Amino acid sequence: MSLIYMSELTYSVALGLAFIHLAFDTKHAGVFGIISRIMSTHPAIFGRVIREALSSWLRNEDIKRAKASKITDEDDGITSKSQKIGRLLSAVFKPHEGLDKAAFAQIAVDYLVLAHHPEIGEDAQVSWIALVQSLGLDPATLAFDHKEHILNVLWAAAGAPPEVRQTSCLSLKLTPGRKIR
Repeated sequence: MSLIYMSELTYSVALGLAFIHLAFDTKHAGVFGIISRIMSTHPAIFGRVIREALSSWLRNEDIKRAKASKITDEDDGITSKSQKIGRLLSAVFKPHEGLDKAAFAQIAVDYLVLAHHPEIGEDAQVSWIALVQSLGLDPATLAFDHKEHILNVLWAAAGAPPEVRQTSCLSLKLTPGRKIR
């Protein structure tokens, strides 16, 4: 990973975390609308910014929970932001006029693992499938068309080495009649 890429990633995560802070920790009601408007004009770039920032935020919350559980056996006292995460995801996946379905299909695939984080529970009132369907896309078709990328995202999230990822993609290619459910 190059130093320039790391610097760009740092800036984009910082920008995304600023939006997350405004959305989760302040009373600025228009933040979700602003996120939707930016997504309508720059879906690929801003989708990545929010995804990387939300991933970073969730990792940080997981670390806080782990530390709190080591200190005490009682409730960790960390309030779930599940509803606000659901609103954030809904803002990212909000349909709009002139929607670039191909760009949003890629964004949906990139958000697959993140949208299934344990922090995003029933209180979020959204699911990855509902988000994809709100854009007029079919989740089953999307999963089938992007199965290799989805497997790579899943293996990366699981921390599997590249050799294992390549083997699993190859085995998927060798069984063309098998459907992903």
